[in-house]
Amino acid sequence: MQKLEDIGMSTNQLLISIMLVVVGFTTFYFIPFCFIKGKETIFFTILQLVLFMIVIGLAFIATLLFTHLEKLILWCSMHTCCRRDKRMYHVVVKNMEAHRKRNLKTSTMFTLAIAFLIFSASSFNLMSKVLTDVLEQRSGADLTAQAQWGLYIDEIPTRDFLQE
Repeated sequence: MQKLEDIGMSTNQLLISIMLVVVGFTTFYFIPFCFIKGKETIFFTILQLVLFMIVIGLAFIATLLFTHLEKLILWCSMHTCCRRDKRMYHVVVKNMEAHRKRNLKTSTMFTLAIAFLIFSASSFNLMSKVLTDVLEQRSGADLTAQAQWGLYIDEIPTRDFLQE
């Protein structure tokens, strides 16, 4: 039996590709289907899951960029506002390298906290809009007319009533 490594793929690549296929299938087939059939709850649940995955993905990308951002902030601070402390540059760099693992954990927690705040704020905003739209669609107009037993509504008396 061949392993994935023998054909040039890793397990991570396989899992990510399966996840992307599932997300793509859900986005391009289930969302239009729910929109056409009028299933608002499933439609907005899928959109919410896609938004959640986007926020988590951006948090992981930000975690990858933190090391470079730390170096950029250190360089900017040593060459602009803290010029008199330029001699401490090597001490600061050694300290950052010694605490790299702890800094990474802290930055990941900070990023996930910010991501959760963004996601929850957008979720509450989306839920309030959805509830308002659904209530407007369900309640309809201020006045409703209904024919009895399959008969049609007579237009002339209805129009006269509405004009008065």
